[in-house]
Amino acid sequence: MTREGKIFGTAAYMSPEQARGQVVDHRSDLFSFGIVLYEMATGRLPFEGATATDIMSAIIRDQPGPASAHAPGIPAELDRIIGECLEKDPADRYQHTDQLAVDLRKLRRATDSGVQAARTPGTPLPADRTTAGPLPAAGPGPAAGLLRGRRARLATLGIVGALVGVGGIVAWRQLRPAAPFRQGDRILIADFENRTDEPDLDAVIRDAVEQMMARSQFVEIVRGRSRSELLSSQTDGSFTRLEPAQAERLADAAGIAGYVTGETSREGTDYRLAVTLLRPGSGRPAAAFSESVTGREEVLSALHRIALRLRRALGESAQTLASDLPPTTTSLPAYQAFVMASRIDEEQMDEGDTIALFSRAIEIDPGFLDAYRELAAAHWNTGNFDLWLRMVREAFQRSRSQPDRIRLWYEIDWLEANLDYDLEIERLRAYRRLFPGDFRPLNYLAALLGDSADQNEGAAEEPAREFLRLTPRNPVALDYLITYLSRQGKVEEARRAVEEFRRNGGAV
Repeated sequence: MTREGKIFGTAAYMSPEQARGQVVDHRSDLFSFGIVLYEMATGRLPFEGATATDIMSAIIRDQPGPASAHAPGIPAELDRIIGECLEKDPADRYQHTDQLAVDLRKLRRATDSGVQAARTPGTPLPADRTTAGPLPAAGPGPAAGLLRGRRARLATLGIVGALVGVGGIVAWRQLRPAAPFRQGDRILIADFENRTDEPDLDAVIRDAVEQMMARSQFVEIVRGRSRSELLSSQTDGSFTRLEPAQAERLADAAGIAGYVTGETSREGTDYRLAVTLLRPGSGRPAAAFSESVTGREEVLSALHRIALRLRRALGESAQTLASDLPPTTTSLPAYQAFVMASRIDEEQMDEGDTIALFSRAIEIDPGFLDAYRELAAAHWNTGNFDLWLRMVREAFQRSRSQPDRIRLWYEIDWLEANLDYDLEIERLRAYRRLFPGDFRPLNYLAALLGDSADQNEGAAEEPAREFLRLTPRNPVALDYLITYLSRQGKVEEARRAVEEFRRNGGAV
């Protein structure tokens, strides 16, 4: 995953090469280890900033002050170890973890004896107060300095012992993992900071992330009418943007499990997209992802990848994520019209407005297959079956130049519309062989085989069972399976399937 041009990880603990999206190796981990060691020694991060982008810029550009500047009395050797971990160039860092471990063990032995492992040339070693008799009363002057030095050595001993000892870092209070998100948790999307000179990005980036996140089968995204009602109930309605601080207060007050913030910046033709998932009151990101792409036409694909990683971080299964295809347009204005139409549909507003917006998306990008598919559904809902069939056919014809996964799926839609179920089943089985992680063909197969003229429940049972395995909390999959089991007289198997579904957290 850490290949050229892709950025993964939590911003505050990235290496410079990781922040640039370059290929990384084990030396990147040593840089991140140096950040943790600096934080443990001083109580602060070496690279700070108001946003993820600011932090990554500092990691690439800035040289942090020595740890001893923030925690006087830290041995010079600990400063040196941290400094070597935090070298910008991987070639100048420790090259192997065992080298670092040797230096840490030496430092621990030195602090055990009360003598620093290294010192600035020309300066005397500090007095070893363990053998020199009682300390004079603390106060201004050298005695106070000796007392501070003794306390610093004891603090350093604790830090190094924790690092060298098994599980030392895990025991560090601030690095304990947050409680995992749960099925059905609500997530709020804040407005994104737009640091480009393109005002049209203000809404479309946030809306795109919200749309892509709303396809989750694991969490509920607060959007549309639910979002509007939440804002009006918890605020005086005096602001038009939902800033991160307001999103945190709102989420905390409304019992929302998490919120997402982000920002968009630009340098030349390159766009950097950064998204962070937080829990209210946590103070630390639950997950943070960013990508850099060249040109606006790459932005939607990057947002889709980030949204999938966010959904995985929330707890969604890899199987359901495998079924989520990227947008079939690269046009931000077309996608914005598509999102607005989807939002109207969720808010249960006029179907005519939905049709107009999906049509507008197609007008902007005549190759936008997702818009054809949704427009076809809107025409079906209004009883205009001629236009429904025309849109399905148009999508199928335009999909022929697409990759196999997209082309095959739109062919399946076309076969379904033409009632060619035998060929549709053949194509569904072909799709399943090519893309075994995608649960959608199992949904279609379970329905088609179960509703066929010969009522072949035995044949339908297998895709229904696999459908439920891939989506263990999906009530539709459970309904298929227990229906076909019951028709075959397998009542006990059906009962066990329901019990397992409940154990997996599904609601019957």
